[in-house]
Amino acid sequence: MVCTNVVACANLELRFGASQDEENVDRTVAGTVNVEQAQRFREAETERAAQLLRKIARLKADLKTAEAALVEAESGLAGSHTRADAVSSLATTQIQIERAASSAPWRANEIEDARTKLREAERQVSEGRLGAALFFVYRARRVAESILDEAKIVAKNGSARMIRGSQVNLRAGPSKNDMILSVLARGTPVFPQVNEGEWVLVRVSGGPAGWIHRRLVGDLVSIDIGGLAAPRP
Repeated sequence: MVCTNVVACANLELRFGASQDEENVDRTVAGTVNVEQAQRFREAETERAAQLLRKIARLKADLKTAEAALVEAESGLAGSHTRADAVSSLATTQIQIERAASSAPWRANEIEDARTKLREAERQVSEGRLGAALFFVYRARRVAESILDEAKIVAKNGSARMIRGSQVNLRAGPSKNDMILSVLARGTPVFPQVNEGEWVLVRVSGGPAGWIHRRLVGDLVSIDIGGLAAPRP
């Protein structure tokens, strides 16, 4: 189609140019959002990798402790531990576990695992196997220390919010049609990153990044660990 009216042609060109500009802006904004989302996902994966490295270090420490306990048992050195040592370590670790439970309630499964190890340590003490008792005490203590370290990270961040639903789907994209990456329990701390409509891209403490519906993101997390508290708004 050939335009013959100069004014009409000029207006048409202006409208076409404006629409092209808007399209370019939309592409730029979309590109910026995608780059930001990719960056958030990379940060979440980096944090997740760091947590896995800490878990590997804890497992290596457990193995080293088990080897030491085996050497003691085979070499007759078990008598180097006293009942007072075992009882004192039990009491100290019990305090750490309860601090972890109050500071990071979202780690209920890990806390119960630490308590199970401590109960086994108590049984070993009652049967006079002090080296074995200390092995289980140290394992329980490392679990509690790991949980407290995570709670401190959340407390220092200051922007962490709690999941308010009991079973919340973390999705790969901002819609109910996107794949479910994980299911988050009530109280799990998340770090909001990007808003898109009714959805929020979040980083999960010690886990992946993903999308959840905005109404399922609750209040700011408040943690007090020996005077270390998350700042309030």
